[in-house]
Amino acid sequence: MKTPIDIKIRSERATNIPQVEKPETLNINATGYIQKTKSGYRLVYTESDSDGTEVETTINAIGETVSISKDGGVKSTMVFEQGARHNCIYDTGFFPMQLAVRTKELRNDIDGNTGKLDIKYTVEIVGNLAETCKLSYSISPQKKLLS
Repeated sequence: MKTPIDIKIRSERATNIPQVEKPETLNINATGYIQKTKSGYRLVYTESDSDGTEVETTINAIGETVSISKDGGVKSTMVFEQGARHNCIYDTGFFPMQLAVRTKELRNDIDGNTGKLDIKYTVEIVGNLAETCKLSYSISPQKKLLS
């Protein structure tokens, strides 16, 4: 069963470029749904990227492993697992790039249609640190359904 949810997303990215001193912070509110799977939860929501293209994001939270897939103008799948490094593909539409994602911290408190998912990770390109990121998802039942 798909349960409608409200999602608050906070993303912080700090690049490894000396000229860029301040981290980029993004706050997004979205609606989507959550679905119980055999071994965890699946969250799906749609947002618009910077050029207005719709992007569907799917989060599979299975125990200590979380994958986030984006499908739209840019396609990517990132896998997060506490203390692990996973190679991921980021397809820009022009060419695919291989990235390494190293999860520093992962906290998954999603239970039913509420909870929080916090991920701290680094992204490496060709073995070089490109950015340090924090990603946080807070989910709750859709407010319009509660009124």
